[in-house]
Order: sequence, then structure tokens, then C-alpha cells
Amino acid sequence: MKKTILITILLSIVLYSCEKKGPKKVFLDKTSKQVMAKSTNDSVAVDDYNNSLTTLFSVQNDDKTEEIRISAYQSSEYDKFLLVADTNYVLISKYLKRNEKFILSKKDTLVYNEYTYATIEPSTLAKKKIGNKDYVSLVIKQEYKGTAVTERNVIFYMVSLENFKVYTLVCSSSGTVRATHCDDCIDGELSSNKELDAKPEIKKSLYEVANNSKFIYHPSKKELDISYYKNYDSKWYIDNKTNNDLANGYSGINDTIYSTYYKENIFDFTGDLDGRETIENEYYKIVNFSRNNVLGFDKRKQLYFPIHIESCATGCNKIVTFVSDQEIKILFDEDYEKEYSIVNLERINFLNPNLVRQSITK
Repeated sequence: MKKTILITILLSIVLYSCEKKGPKKVFLDKTSKQVMAKSTNDSVAVDDYNNSLTTLFSVQNDDKTEEIRISAYQSSEYDKFLLVADTNYVLISKYLKRNEKFILSKKDTLVYNEYTYATIEPSTLAKKKIGNKDYVSLVIKQEYKGTAVTERNVIFYMVSLENFKVYTLVCSSSGTVRATHCDDCIDGELSSNKELDAKPEIKKSLYEVANNSKFIYHPSKKELDISYYKNYDSKWYIDNKTNNDLANGYSGINDTIYSTYYKENIFDFTGDLDGRETIENEYYKIVNFSRNNVLGFDKRKQLYFPIHIESCATGCNKIVTFVSDQEIKILFDEDYEKEYSIVNLERINFLNPNLVRQSITK
């Protein structure tokens, strides 16, 4: 089977939890092996450079002689927690009180990224006591500008106020159908690491922050079951051993397709997205979502099923037509070669045939 994936690679991405090639967009955190801005341990006065920063959070010690600040560049004029420059960064600084003034004593870079929207979750900026030591928590969602990369990330930080040591927990995802209407959140799995695993108290605290974050999609108890209809796209990917969340281009159609029957209306659950086209005959109804999924409904069995799961920013739009009572033609009309595949709906390998018998019995 021919696989065509047109991905524009404009920059490298370095993320603590993973390394992925893409456009010239960079995610860096303090735990990265790459060189970050150096800490300043000698006492220095606040300079004009720091005047361009926006303070997001500050906290003092009990005797008011020390202040920790989290600051960022470049904040949107409408929302200081949204960073919008081509180059953004988040700093942590320690100030010591001298002659009734706070003087910068130490600073370090927590986050540096390029060509990326970075959004800080305000409610997560907080001082925490873990094992009799003080920490500051911070959560940042990072989304690439443009359409060359579809992945979004949420990074959970726990920073030691003693030495600015950083611990992170990462959630990455390209999106799921069930989280389509959650504009502020991503639907992915949390990824721990050996350094965090070695600090169970800090790990527990980071997971508590993640479990309450609005940037993370929190599935219901039913949604934890991969067989639940709201997970039809994720299950299809698992069953077909693929992932067709693309930036540009198309994946092509598998020679052998595995699918699952659903009693629930996955047409309506998927919604309109960017538009949908419907074709039907005596036996089947097919819904083709623009640059997205192709779903089917068997009129005899009264059951829904996914045929092809795919999403892209551009390049994977499809035209679907019947070529016989049981066969459909899927043509990728944004491909200059107009590649197409014929799918025999009767030859799809369904993994829950018992549901058919139940449906017929009813």
C-alpha cells in the first residue's frame, strides 16, 4: 500500500519527554541537555532588560527578606499569561532585600521556545511545601504556530526554591474526537521520567496538579474503556497499528481494515468538524468529514462503524462515492495524482461480531 505523507519540516523540536522532528520550532525546559540561559549567582541590580519582562507570580519568605518571581517574555497585551512572540521564555528569579529594596541575586530560565504559543495556567502558579522544602508549581501549554506540526504539549513544572532544580511531567497529543469541543485542553497521557520517579513526593504533587488542570482533558469513568464509543478513533488506531494525525498530506487506505461496530450514533458524536458529506444506498450510509474521518452505518444491522480515521491541516481531503452496493471509492482529491482506494465494506474485519447478532435479535 502506498503511503504518502507530506510533512513540511521547518524546525527541530526538543521536549523533555520526547524528540520529534518538525519545523524550526523549539521547546526547551531547564531539564533539557541543551544549553539554557545561564544562572546568575552574583548579586546584580535589576537592569533595563528585566524591565521588559512581565511578572506572573511572586512570593516572599516569612520574614519578607527574600522574594521569588516567575516572569515571562513576551506576554500578549490582552492576556499576560499568553506568550505570543517568535521567541518566548519564562524565568525564575530570586531577590534579596537590601536597604529596603529587592536586589536580583539569582535567575534561571525555565522555558524557552520559538514560533510557539505558550499559555500559562494562572491557577497553578503556587508555592508548595513538599518534604519540608519549598517549591513553586507552574503549568504551560505549548502549541506550534502555523500548521506544520499538529502536536500540542502541556508541561507541568515543580521548581525547588532552594536551588531552582526543576522536575517535569509532560502530556502530549495531536487530538481526539472526544476532546474536539474542549478548546483549552489536550487529550493525552501523562509521561513521567526516571528523575521524577526517584522523587515520589514530588511526583505525587505534580500528578495532583495535573489532575486539576484545565489544560488536560479528564475522561469520565466510561471513557477509560477503550471500547467505549467515544474512543472509536483511538481504538481504530490501535487495532490498525497506525496513527494518521497529520500536518500536511494523507496516509492512504490500509489494504486490510479492522473496525468495531457501535450502537451509538458516532456521526452525531463526531459533529460537523469542518463540514461533512453524506452518501447512501439501500444498504449503507457513509459520512465523509472534511479532512477527517470516514464513517459508516449498516442499515440492515443498524450499527455504526469507522472506516478510515485520519486528520490533517491540509492534503487529506477525500471524495467518497459508491462503485457498487458494497464498495466505496475513497479518492484523495488534494493529491495531484488523485490516488484512490476501493474499500469493500463487506470485507472489513469487525472485532465485535457478537454485537451484530444482538442487533439482529432485537
